[in-house]
Amino acid sequence: FIHWLGFLNMESPAMTALAIMLGQTAMRLRRGQKEYENPWLTHINRLQMHVPLASYPSEDEAIRYDRFKSPNVVLLNSDSQWKFKLFDAPGVVTEFWSKDADRTDFKTIKVPSNWELQGYSYP
Repeated sequence: FIHWLGFLNMESPAMTALAIMLGQTAMRLRRGQKEYENPWLTHINRLQMHVPLASYPSEDEAIRYDRFKSPNVVLLNSDSQWKFKLFDAPGVVTEFWSKDADRTDFKTIKVPSNWELQGYSYP
């Protein structure tokens, strides 16, 4: 069945939908399991996860609902440089988040990125 799906033209929205429906059906029918018994089935008809919450300094700005213009919203993946330190174990982590913390031994990494691919630990 999986090999058959590989022959479908996935550039066609209709064929993609068909492949998804067939795949979901196959997962549901696998060994007669119910959907909640199948460990490979992680979601059905779920929207992409996101957090659309933000706070605003005034009611007028909240009504306009432009999260990216709120001074209280910071994008964490905004092509920037972040301070980074990889600790050896959870027990040796210092309180680096406090305002008085010494971060002189922290390095700078590019964000967004993957810290393993920037020389820390293993990819």
